Order: sequence, then C-alpha cells, then structure tokens
Amino acid sequence: MIYGHKEVSIGGGFSKSSILYIGKTKMKSREDFKSFIPAKRKIPELTVRAVIVGALLAIILGAANAYFGLYAGMTVSAAIPGAVMAFAFLRPFKGTILEVNVGMMGAAGGTALAAGVIFTIPALVILGTWTEIHYIETTIVALLGGMLGVLWMVPLRRAHLLSKQIYHSQREWLLLLC
Repeated sequence: MIYGHKEVSIGGGFSKSSILYIGKTKMKSREDFKSFIPAKRKIPELTVRAVIVGALLAIILGAANAYFGLYAGMTVSAAIPGAVMAFAFLRPFKGTILEVNVGMMGAAGGTALAAGVIFTIPALVILGTWTEIHYIETTIVALLGGMLGVLWMVPLRRAHLLSKQIYHSQREWLLLLC
C-alpha cells in the first residue's frame, strides 16, 4: 500500500486543501475511508495473550525508557519497536492485527508512564516535597497519573484532533482513523 498526500501550502506549515491517498484511492473526506477490517467481521482484539504481551512490553520498554530518560534527560516513544515486538511475540500464536495493536499500545503506554514518573518524582525531591523516594508512593502516583491521563484524553480526543494547532495532513489522517 502507498500512503501519501498532496497539499496546497498557504504558509506556516498549514495546508489549504489536502487529498489523501491510500493505495490508489483518493480520499477527500472521512466517509471515503475503507477500513482494513470491515465492521461486519468479528476478530479477537482484547484477548488474554494480547494483554500479557502489552504488559510485558510495557515493563521492558518502560524500564528501558526510564533508564534512558534518567541518563540522557530525554525519552523516546516505543510505538514502533512495540509494534514490531508485539508482532514477533504474537506471530507463533497466530495473533490478529488488532491483538498486535493492543500489545503495541501497552508498550507505548508503559513508556509514556515511565516518562511521567522520571520527570515528576525527581522534581518533587528537588522541591523538597518528598525527602526520599518510596516504591509504594511512586507506584500510587504513577497509577493515578496514568488513570488521570486516560480519563482526560478520552473526552478530549475529538477536541485535540479538531485543533488547528495540529499540522493539517496529520489531523486529517487521525480523523480518518478514529
């Protein structure tokens, strides 16, 4: 499949109009999008093996991201390595594309949570709010921060996608996929 787009620029990185190409099909709107998996077809998505792979990748890639973040002062996203590793782990079990997606999202969520912890907890210690770092308190703060992030993101997803601050073609791609 070939993914791409043609744009007419109006300056500042935004586009006046955009035509999206998926394969050889032109798309002008969200209604033209043909899903890879039809809505009528029922395939497994949230399975035990997908959740286990997602949790395992969240732990492994989250720990690697935490180490790298504390060492270098920046973090990286694990969406692409998580997708590749989830595919590799689920392939022997004939995992579906939706199960791979769940595993990949677990990896990306784990790295995002690790980034939140490694930048927040040291700041609390520097400010003097915490005098030492305790495992239980850090775990509770991480869990609450992760749940708060999900609870804020779910209702605000559409507002973020419709925001004019997102580059035009990326916004259209995200709207097509939601």
